[in-house]
Amino acid sequence: MEYNKDSVTLTANVSTEGLVVDNTNYQWHVSTTPNFTPSSDTLISGANARTYTHSKTFKGVGTYYYRCVVSVEKDGVKTDSIASDYAIVEVTKGTASANISMDDYIYGETPSVPRSVSNISGGTLTYYYNTTRESTGGTEWKNIAPTTLNAGTYYMYATIAETANFKAGVSNVVEFNVNSKEITKPTVTSEYIYNRT
Repeated sequence: MEYNKDSVTLTANVSTEGLVVDNTNYQWHVSTTPNFTPSSDTLISGANARTYTHSKTFKGVGTYYYRCVVSVEKDGVKTDSIASDYAIVEVTKGTASANISMDDYIYGETPSVPRSVSNISGGTLTYYYNTTRESTGGTEWKNIAPTTLNAGTYYMYATIAETANFKAGVSNVVEFNVNSKEITKPTVTSEYIYNRT
């Protein structure tokens, strides 16, 4: 299963045929060690139903071994218990995604700064700009001066660094503009002084 995408539901199948019981109780255990013995260290708090779901964000990437300890009661007294066989859940790295934004700015003035709107993996973002709407082949956004880019339309994207639970990825591509700077014509004034002499 893929982290942050899939989930797996495990079911304990128990037969109490021939037994006189009032209640059947379930307690799930998990470990990263094969052939483990259920104990207080492996117990999953609150996991005492016949089924248990390994949720999409539970624990992280790795191999997990599950066992369910099933006990039966008669008149409020536990009469028997048994641990199930192993169920194995393999969790692989999830797919990273991020959304970014970038504001327009005016040529010759302080450039805008790209920013993250969302980043589910938390991986480091490295920003790139392009002259086409592509998420590859761009130039890294660093040491950008007010006059680095000429006036025009550009595109921004970010690469997402790999993390413990997510593969590397790439963000959305956003358009931004470097607008031409308006130059105000200087005002020329003249003053005439009449000389009567």
